[in-house]
Amino acid sequence: MEEVAAHPYVPRDLKLPGYVPISMSMSSILAVYLGASLFAVTFVWFLLGRKKAHLDRLLMCWWAFTGLTHMVLEGYFVFSPEFFKDNTSCYLAEVSAAHPYVPRDLKLPGYVPITMSMSSILAVYLGASLFVVTFVWFLLGRKKAHLDRLLMCWWAFTGLTHMVLEGYFVFSPEFFKDNTSCYLAEVWKEYSKGDSRYAGRDSAVIAVEGITAVIEGPACLLAVYAIAKGKSYSYVLQLAISLGQLYGCLVYFITAFLEGDNFATNSFYYYSYYVGANGWWVLIPLLISYRCWNKICESASGVETKIKKKIR
Repeated sequence: MEEVAAHPYVPRDLKLPGYVPISMSMSSILAVYLGASLFAVTFVWFLLGRKKAHLDRLLMCWWAFTGLTHMVLEGYFVFSPEFFKDNTSCYLAEVSAAHPYVPRDLKLPGYVPITMSMSSILAVYLGASLFVVTFVWFLLGRKKAHLDRLLMCWWAFTGLTHMVLEGYFVFSPEFFKDNTSCYLAEVWKEYSKGDSRYAGRDSAVIAVEGITAVIEGPACLLAVYAIAKGKSYSYVLQLAISLGQLYGCLVYFITAFLEGDNFATNSFYYYSYYVGANGWWVLIPLLISYRCWNKICESASGVETKIKKKIR
């Protein structure tokens, strides 16, 4: 049986057998509509209403515009009960459909709309994160200083985020087709509203996330162990991971900028998901890098001092 793309409308269980996703972008649809409207208004203003007062000409333009909108656009809707099945890119059918991501012409064959609400997704994520942080704080780090316990919590949290969430994205190229309400698929469908490169499988994003999930994720958990056991390589490891996270964020943001930085559905998703969610992986690694650098320098300085004393 031929696979049919799920529609992006609410309620999600609305039945639209044979639905064909929109092929025109929102800007193209608006350009045609505004262009046709401008033509109608210009025709009425300069030809039909040239001998009338300005207010009358404005009214004539309004009635011509709204009359043609009613007759053409709404008339097509009334007499085309299956417009959602149109696969000819008919303009009037395109007006009635919409893609959830930007750019609007992003191709996602077999896309299944998200079923979980944003609040539900966040509740699960924050609840799981709180469980991990609590476990590390009270069990694994109970004998360590508060700052070390905080660092252990951070590395456990970020490590599992890299391995579980980002790992799922890397190894699930068709997550947008998932129709089982799998939580991990729902996370990326929701996050793609802030950066549609995830849904579109952008090569730069896949590369960054792949390295993060496969290399940095396990290294973060190793950092938890290193801090807990007081290993000598703890600061070097934390510095290396933090620099890797900073590099990944730079590649992530710079490639988006070079490609036009137009991947968010709206400004809310842009600032809350694209900027806000990723901002923590810039700020915290910067602070950890600074601390680790100082600790490594202090240690090296201490070794040099001991060597000089022995030489004397």
